[in-house]
Amino acid sequence: MQAYNPTVNILLLEDNQDLADEIIYFLGKKGHRVEHCDRLISLLQHLERNTYDILLLDRLLPEGDTLSFLPLIKQKHVGMLIIISALGDVSERISGLQQGVDHYFAKPVNFDELLAYINNYARKRDVETDSRLLHPLNWTLKGSTLTTPLGEHVILTMREASLIDVLINASPAMVDRNKLLAELGEDPVNFDFRRLDSALYRIRKKVQDESTSSLPVKTYHRRGYSWQI
Repeated sequence: MQAYNPTVNILLLEDNQDLADEIIYFLGKKGHRVEHCDRLISLLQHLERNTYDILLLDRLLPEGDTLSFLPLIKQKHVGMLIIISALGDVSERISGLQQGVDHYFAKPVNFDELLAYINNYARKRDVETDSRLLHPLNWTLKGSTLTTPLGEHVILTMREASLIDVLINASPAMVDRNKLLAELGEDPVNFDFRRLDSALYRIRKKVQDESTSSLPVKTYHRRGYSWQI
């Protein structure tokens, strides 16, 4: 059984290997999980396979300015977006925020400030989902940890936990896909709905691999999902 751990899953896009190594080492020592890529195409490939709580994005890459690719990135990522860039003027930071970035750090970034922002994000997510009672059979969600009726702990990303939280709060009713995206702060018009199916597949697999229970989520083809026992 796994103990509760407020780990934040992070994907870092940075083409400066030395800086990337420093960020990975620092945040890893603080208990967070960081994966790294140095090209936009690699970032998109990672997002096809996995879900992350936070993307840390450099701006100036061989492919161009990352801000130009935000619409494509946001189609594949429903979590937080943080820019870390040498383009640190006020006008650049405002431009990033206006385009949907959650926070903008100018290089050289203060690692302690970055950590404080990530930890604050984690605490807010934990408060939103703290000690939820999901069902009389005692499925519970505390922070990002889903506990089965047999007391087995399954560690989700915070975005995965938010998705499950929406479903169980509506249980046993079906949650329409558009409503689910709205609850997660996403725009259904620019969203690839296959990502929801992929996210739930990954959650099902986590539950299957880490417990003896099955995730009680029913899929309604092209309509929505429901939490049902």
